[in-house]
Amino acid sequence: MIPTPLHSFLIEQVLGLYLIIMAIVMIARADYYRNVLKDLTANRALVMVSASLTLVLGLIMVVIHNIWEVRFGLIITLVAWLILIKAVLWLAVPEFMANLIKRFSIGSLYVTAAIAGIIGILLLTHAYHVFG
Repeated sequence: MIPTPLHSFLIEQVLGLYLIIMAIVMIARADYYRNVLKDLTANRALVMVSASLTLVLGLIMVVIHNIWEVRFGLIITLVAWLILIKAVLWLAVPEFMANLIKRFSIGSLYVTAAIAGIIGILLLTHAYHVFG
């Protein structure tokens, strides 16, 4: 078995905590975050700034953790690539992404929060060696 690199554990801890916290907050304040998404998509400068910062985060994660082996670390690689792709799409086709957000923001906020929470729990259980 190949040992998991230290940076993988650090990313798992940070990303896992972030996803769990965001899932809890999104479920607790769903209406607020729906309004935040509406405000975000209406403000072009805010879209550009947040997409640019997300692009930097995605690039850092992909450069640091681009491990395509079928093992637990693949989750981090997939999340990193999804962050990067999402940022590029927000920069390249913001109107399309805004329409996508409007179409799916009504009921999918709870689904998104649940998925984020589950991924966060998986990352933390692996990072803190809960199951081995």
